[in-house]
Amino acid sequence: MILSMKKILPIILIFLAVPLYAQETLELIGRRMISVPEPSSLFLKDNFLWTVSDEDGCLYKLTRSGAVRMTYHLGLADRESIYISDDGRFYLADEASSDVMVLDSHRKLLKKYSMDLGEVSKNSGAEGLTYSPDSGHFYVVKEKKPAEIIEFDSEFNKLAVYDGSFAKDLSDIFYDRVNRVFWVLSHKSNSVFIWTPNDGVKNVYAFDIVQAEGLTIDFDRNLIYIVSDKDNQMYTFQIPAAYSALK
Repeated sequence: MILSMKKILPIILIFLAVPLYAQETLELIGRRMISVPEPSSLFLKDNFLWTVSDEDGCLYKLTRSGAVRMTYHLGLADRESIYISDDGRFYLADEASSDVMVLDSHRKLLKKYSMDLGEVSKNSGAEGLTYSPDSGHFYVVKEKKPAEIIEFDSEFNKLAVYDGSFAKDLSDIFYDRVNRVFWVLSHKSNSVFIWTPNDGVKNVYAFDIVQAEGLTIDFDRNLIYIVSDKDNQMYTFQIPAAYSALK
């Protein structure tokens, strides 16, 4: 029996609407209040967590349990993202101005770069920053209008722009050096997307957090840390077993 196009078309549309990647809900291990107003972005370095506040412009050093060990009053204005290099340099991106401040390990300014993010309106600029030693390039997530992942060289010259419309917005980004994939956070989608420039989205992990703004991964303990700038809390999740098996 030959089916008419009127019968086939709905089937095709349903098939196309089904995601071509695995979906799973993250297992919550714990949550705790942190004494950081509106934390944005998160990075794990030498057993300490680092975050920036887009309310008071400070850089915070936290224990894994979320206790504040040090506060650095740097007047960082609208800093929304942080990356720390292997040699201890801090890269801090500003959402409003699209610049990146580079600080040494003593938090002294070394250099400032200006990024080309295209047209940026209020609260739609740089939200996350990471680095891939495999490519030698930086990757920045632009929150929305449109949501994009932008690739830069070591001097922050723009190299490529990738579509971020797989999520409702983009909040942070982390590069996994072992599996050579990016973890891309979206607070409006309440999810983390496993993504590569060549393959797009490979997996997605859902969670229940209001205004998730920062993410980092602790592979030694198989943990995911996510901070919310709405309730000033840090959430800890288990890395899914299926993902851990990739290592």
